[in-house]
Amino acid sequence: MQRDHEVNEELKNLGYTVFRFWETDIKKNLEECLTITLDHLKATQ
Repeated sequence: MQRDHEVNEELKNLGYTVFRFWETDIKKNLEECLTITLDHLKATQ
């Protein structure tokens, strides 16, 4: 978890938006994961 946090912070410092979806989240909630991603993309256009 510490490494994930460090990587996220570095990516954010480089201007990236970080989404972290675990495999089980995608398998159980694919529509929700897609909605989160697509909503973000629409908001940044």
